[in-house]
Amino acid sequence: MSLFLLSCATASGIYKNPIIEAQTDKAQYSTIIFYNESDLGLYPSSNAIGMGIIIDGKYVTKLRWRRYVEIYVRKGLHELQLYHWDVFKFTSRHKLELNEDFYAIELYFKPFSNAYFIKKELPPTFETDYVKVDFD
Repeated sequence: MSLFLLSCATASGIYKNPIIEAQTDKAQYSTIIFYNESDLGLYPSSNAIGMGIIIDGKYVTKLRWRRYVEIYVRKGLHELQLYHWDVFKFTSRHKLELNEDFYAIELYFKPFSNAYFIKKELPPTFETDYVKVDFD
């Protein structure tokens, strides 16, 4: 429990996925699928602990290896924070500008930080290789 509280220390609250608002006002929201594609051999903690996602200071979830979450975010400029634990907590901050309707964002661990790639589409075996998670 204390690990959870420490991991959320940079978040000012919980992200509330605006599903109904996004469905009624589709032009104002982007659908984002975040998925953890870290190298399990190099980063075994990618499955045990996972990578945390914070958007605009609001905690979204932690994704273990080969897990994904689908969220809706209002279009515009946002701050994305990613973090993982590997003896120490490694946090990275990124500016994320959302203008499109859909984003597939691949997350992965780096030795002393975290990274992401925006993909044009999901991997071909996504439906069979990845497991959807709900918000914590």
